[in-house]
Amino acid sequence: MRAAPTLGAVMAVFDVSNPHLVSLQDVEPSIESGWIAQYRGTGFISRWIEYGTGGCHSHSAMLRRNGGGVDVLEIREWIGGRATPLASEVERYPGMIDVFSVDKRFPEYRGPLAARYMRLLTGNDYGYLGVLKLGLMKLPLIRRLWPFDTDDLLRTNAAPFCSHAVCAAMRLGGNVDPVPRKRDDRVSPNDLTWSCALFYEFTLT
Repeated sequence: MRAAPTLGAVMAVFDVSNPHLVSLQDVEPSIESGWIAQYRGTGFISRWIEYGTGGCHSHSAMLRRNGGGVDVLEIREWIGGRATPLASEVERYPGMIDVFSVDKRFPEYRGPLAARYMRLLTGNDYGYLGVLKLGLMKLPLIRRLWPFDTDDLLRTNAAPFCSHAVCAAMRLGGNVDPVPRKRDDRVSPNDLTWSCALFYEFTLT
């Protein structure tokens, strides 16, 4: 599907206005456990998240091979953690799910173990408090209530939100931190989109 990049190689182009659209039926066999699904939403909350984080994605999830198919592992607002078939998600959000793999420059990544860790995290409720804090930290003056911190260690017992869980699963289960020097509970969906550890593969229809 792609050539392995070398150090210093240009990242795969991700143009939100002209995504690489593919049919799930054509690419599902090539999707690996531990890949990332980035959602572009159109609802009010989705638009608020996209605006607040300065990017095009409002939700993050992890993919897991399950027999001959693929599941979406996610922690979603109003629902909590769950595993759902990718096919049903694509049917609901056609052309809105962008799939990223972990760049070949990170051969130490353990996708199946990352997915296993993510499955454990889906046993949690949605982390509304974490999302609220993340939003407040974007505001002038109010952000000073929390000190700047570059410690990667997961130091919170609060329920995780979507990108928080994905980042923690990649780091603690998969052995690759997609957003180094930033705490997992401060990682937004668009921090993952911009991560140099992730390689854009395609957008599902």
